[in-house]
Amino acid sequence: MDKKQKIKKEFYEHCQCCGSDLGMNINDIDLNLFGVIMALMILISFGFFVLFGVLSLFSFFQINNEIFTTLIYIFFY
Repeated sequence: MDKKQKIKKEFYEHCQCCGSDLGMNINDIDLNLFGVIMALMILISFGFFVLFGVLSLFSFFQINNEIFTTLIYIFFY
């Protein structure tokens, strides 16, 4: 057994719960779940910007001015 294999064996014995060279075990499912969550967050936030942008362009809708300006202030300032 050469030096590299010995170090690798000692590492696996030291960290038996992980089982990878980095000390982490990340599956493709975890990365896919992370990607789905990030994509949903981006789409929802983009939807808010589009919604309030359209509402600000067509402000002739009967919207309470105080609520509308508060929402614009929250999302754009």
